Amino acid sequence: MPMKPVLQQIIKKHFDSTGELNPAVISLLEDLEQTLIEQESDQTLQTVLDSMPFGITLIDQQKRILYANQSALDLMGYHTLDEISGHLCHDTLCPAAAGQCPILDLKQTVDRSDRVLITKDKQRVPILKSVTPIVYRDEEVLLEAFIDISEQKRMEEDRAKAFEVRGELAQNTNKIIKHLAGFSKASQIYSALPEQVLSNFGFSRVQYFTFNKVANNLRMTQSAGQAASIPAAQRAILPAGIGAAGKAAAAKTTTFADQEDLVLEQHPQMLAPNTRTQVAIPIMNGDELLGVLDLQDSRPDAINQDKLMFLETLTIQTGILVAALIRRAELEERFD
Repeated sequence: MPMKPVLQQIIKKHFDSTGELNPAVISLLEDLEQTLIEQESDQTLQTVLDSMPFGITLIDQQKRILYANQSALDLMGYHTLDEISGHLCHDTLCPAAAGQCPILDLKQTVDRSDRVLITKDKQRVPILKSVTPIVYRDEEVLLEAFIDISEQKRMEEDRAKAFEVRGELAQNTNKIIKHLAGFSKASQIYSALPEQVLSNFGFSRVQYFTFNKVANNLRMTQSAGQAASIPAAQRAILPAGIGAAGKAAAAKTTTFADQEDLVLEQHPQMLAPNTRTQVAIPIMNGDELLGVLDLQDSRPDAINQDKLMFLETLTIQTGILVAALIRRAELEERFD
């Protein structure tokens, strides 16, 4: 019976990319082939095909649906074969127009090809499909086997979107670094950094703290965004180890705020109202702490791993720029 090698090919194509069948599939295939040997009735064929863990349809030369197994019916949203039996495939399950059947009209080969399946409610489901000519009831028909790849497609779209977002983040980071590189003094970099980060990365509030090594504290040098207008005489001083910025200074590592850090009454001049996310990133010159970049937002998910990676890259590059300006100032002072 010509069905057996076809089943074996379909299972190999769809369930093992190496071409080798795992033991569970081998056992399933052997049971099915033994059943076909013992009983070659239509009822046996339907039982065999309904047991397949992927969709199978049989289409005749007039493009009518002869059969669909239970997996195919489930995927298309039908309850019984009677709902689609005898219907034209391009009116029921395939998006191809009349006279444009990829196999019968256009003579294409469909072997593990990305296709679309039309459901009962006219939804489009991405599938991986193979089509093989077989003889069924003394008539040459098309055996179509397919699996739902909606999840794979969603993952591909997510990866493409993430790649696009990373590209934008990289572009914004380079834009900021190029802008900062145009300054001749470290103080100018500190003053420009918050506004640059705010406009290119999008936060509620961004502030820069300069570290005082002798006093072991941070002084807010510049802020941008919500609640950013603080007179110079009132600029907050934060001891190292207090708040997210102070903890980042003490540990010299990126620090996310905990619930205690986000209590507005404790840091009224440092924390924007409704802040739900705060991360502080130290800016270093080698092992020496220069200051801390503090980022705040009302969204709890404002900072993901990709954004954090580029922000940390930005702080590293900022530290390099500042270190270079410090060395140049020292050399100028020495030779004046």
